[in-house]
Amino acid sequence: MATRPRCYDRAMVTGIDHLVIAVPDLDSAAQELEQGIGLAVTGGGRHADAGTANRIAFLADGSYLELIAVEDADAASARPLGAAVIRALEEHGAGLVSFALVDDHLEATVPELQANGSSIGPVQHGTRLRPDGELVEWWSAFPESIGTDGLPFLIRHAYTGEEWGPAAMEARQAFVHPIGSPVVLARIDVATPDPQDLAARYARELALEFWAGISDSDVTDQLLKADTKIFTGWRRNSIRIQTSRPTTPKSLPSRYGLRKVPTHPVPSST
Repeated sequence: MATRPRCYDRAMVTGIDHLVIAVPDLDSAAQELEQGIGLAVTGGGRHADAGTANRIAFLADGSYLELIAVEDADAASARPLGAAVIRALEEHGAGLVSFALVDDHLEATVPELQANGSSIGPVQHGTRLRPDGELVEWWSAFPESIGTDGLPFLIRHAYTGEEWGPAAMEARQAFVHPIGSPVVLARIDVATPDPQDLAARYARELALEFWAGISDSDVTDQLLKADTKIFTGWRRNSIRIQTSRPTTPKSLPSRYGLRKVPTHPVPSST
């Protein structure tokens, strides 16, 4: 597991919370995700004040994939994530926008990061209205720049209700997706021209340090077998930074920034 900088005396980030994937049409993207990857999209709703809406594929380890579309461009452009979604849609048509790291002590973490030189922004409250009328709540904090060339953001959920209460979290662990089993998020690969520089930014802005590693045999043509940096969180998923070269995504998984990795056992709830 990665070590922490000396100025921090407690764990902050405990793993990858979710991937944010920009799509032009939620229903079509949800159908493609099920048919192309084998993941069922069972949640979602509207971010009324943020100008966006989403559909969600919940995974067994507590993480999830968020398909997000723009409903009101003016409102979306005023929010860090909404602006990044608009940019991704304009530049690429669809694809991975960013990802979130879970921190259940966010309100304590952010001031501590800022006091140690991070430029991360303040904690913001967010809500989403489900089709059944239930309000889902969370709190997040964003770095200066998010996107596939930037840093992830931090998030804390309100663990209540039909999506985030204890019964819901337990149900996710047993949910069988169309692929034929429960699914966990094993890792995310971050492709960058300069892994050393990006790893340094993670350390400076988010207090995450990466082990040096060697790329494995399942690296696609989008990732070269070179200078790999790995951070592993308590959720048993990991971030892997690697040298990249430009490619043109063709298949559905690569267009949305997704691909399968070797099977990992689903963590137990105990």
